[in-house]
Amino acid sequence: MSSSRPSVVYGDWSRRWITLAAFSGERCVDVDDRIDKVLKLWREDIPLPWQRPADPRLLAKRYGRTHHKHGVPKSGSEHEIEFEILGLDSHPIPSGRCFGHKIVDGVNAVPLARDAAGGRGGNVEGDLLLLAGSGGAHRAFLLEVKSTSNDAWYAVVENLLQLRLFLESTEARRIFQNRAVAKDLPKRLPVTAGVLAPRAFYVAPKKKRNATAHARELIDAMATELTGTPIELGLWEGGEIVRLEP
Repeated sequence: MSSSRPSVVYGDWSRRWITLAAFSGERCVDVDDRIDKVLKLWREDIPLPWQRPADPRLLAKRYGRTHHKHGVPKSGSEHEIEFEILGLDSHPIPSGRCFGHKIVDGVNAVPLARDAAGGRGGNVEGDLLLLAGSGGAHRAFLLEVKSTSNDAWYAVVENLLQLRLFLESTEARRIFQNRAVAKDLPKRLPVTAGVLAPRAFYVAPKKKRNATAHARELIDAMATELTGTPIELGLWEGGEIVRLEP
């Protein structure tokens, strides 16, 4: 008896991204092959079903994570970076900047996909989604936030998976239009993707530093696929998200 189940399911597709993100040793010895496979994955259709319904929390809150100790994130954590950028919902968003653009609005823990087969590994969230700009020239920034875990290569592959889903997600693409903090936004905001982490995450000796070089190779290779959608390696310094210079 033939099965109606598709030959490729969403959970398998999403796990292939994470398999490509992880490598052992100080250097990725097959980085060129992995880059080719990431490009191939990017070009594939996303197996259905995967889209998640709208999350009402995103209309009411900027900072949507919960913390069991003292109500604030752990010092030095990824969540602390998100909290510093988004601030308390009872106050206006802090007057930060993102790659030179004034941050107008933002949310974290953005649901992008769910594995209909029930595998939690296929559920994908964006760590931080910011709206920045002014005068009708606004842009969305989809950022993978890191503190110490993993490395820049891993983070860029994760971020590309998130970006692939975000660009085709009906609900995620209209979060800021529905929040209506900024007026007269276009139906489809231009998007910048990227990683946001402390400097040591990129430059610590051995694997961290090598992975940053590999990540830049992947970003360069993706440039022809992502016309108008750049990928950045970013630092959170002095109330601003700035580019990590080579």
